Amino acid sequence: MLAGSPQPGASRDPAGPMRDAVDRKRTILREVALALAAGAFVTVSPFTPNELAPSVAAGAAVSGGLLAWRLRRGSTVWTRPAAGVRRIGRRELIGGLACLLSLGVFAPTLQWMYREWTRSVWVNDHGLFVPPFMAWFAWTALREDDGPAESSAWGFLPLAAGFALAAIDSNAQSRYLSSLGLLLALPGLSLLLLGVRRTRALRVPLLLAVLLVPVPFTLATPLALREITASGVMPMLQLLGFTGLREGTRIEIPGQTFLVADACSGMATLYASVAFSLMLAATIDSRWRQICLVALAPFLAIFVNVVRVTCLVLLTQWLGRALLDTPIHYGTGVATFGIVMAVLFLVAHAGAPRARHVP
Repeated sequence: MLAGSPQPGASRDPAGPMRDAVDRKRTILREVALALAAGAFVTVSPFTPNELAPSVAAGAAVSGGLLAWRLRRGSTVWTRPAAGVRRIGRRELIGGLACLLSLGVFAPTLQWMYREWTRSVWVNDHGLFVPPFMAWFAWTALREDDGPAESSAWGFLPLAAGFALAAIDSNAQSRYLSSLGLLLALPGLSLLLLGVRRTRALRVPLLLAVLLVPVPFTLATPLALREITASGVMPMLQLLGFTGLREGTRIEIPGQTFLVADACSGMATLYASVAFSLMLAATIDSRWRQICLVALAPFLAIFVNVVRVTCLVLLTQWLGRALLDTPIHYGTGVATFGIVMAVLFLVAHAGAPRARHVP
């Protein structure tokens, strides 16, 4: 045997076990970071109590459960290379300055959005979960991009328009002009940092940014959601054997009078359901399923809210009006959106051949 010939087993990479250990550590660290981020969002969300201890406990439970599920034996996270995350974009000085300037200009707008998202479960409660969805869609789209890094000066146009709207709104204090400015600034920053090709790939998360804008709590009145809810509750009560009258948003049955307020109009469920249907539609390939999701969401939200108000009227009739001051009243609002989410998810994925990997 020649001295330079390979020995049996000599082709094995001696650094292989060490590399596997490093990849395993990176995978665990990545999943721990994901679980901590999910727990943090649950902790500060309006779905958890205002007290610190229960909120932290709920966030910790979500983090632990998500981490255990992601790192379970047989999970796909172990089959993906841990070092597969690509650094996106080109770190130019002008892009960094534009990001810092945008953060300073739109900081009041972002603070206002956060306050609206966390103010109450009855309105804009979904807004806190839109940024993680946007980040996930962006990461999913960009990690498959193998093209060269680029930048486009066209990004200055929407960025300048967004800054102008924010400057006008600094005096008007409407917050909606600056929100529109933020929606214009996001694609401008993407063009400056990532170029036209990658900005086109990010069209889904950029369009989802519209869902960040809180809607006014009183929007239920011009949309006639209170009247629609009341007109749906009355036939259900009559079907169950109750006699009564409806006058506008007021329902009168023997011994009780109910007023469908803004909180019970279903506005929060309607907006959150439409937002969830749009985000869910971006994850599937079937065009008809996407259309069905977006078209079904508002009708489903209104119907489930009518059922919720009907159940509250029945429970109040049996247990007394004090029920409306208990957590049951609050919990039915959360349960309503949970039911809508479950139905929309079934419509999106029940019997579907496969889910879209890249939006």
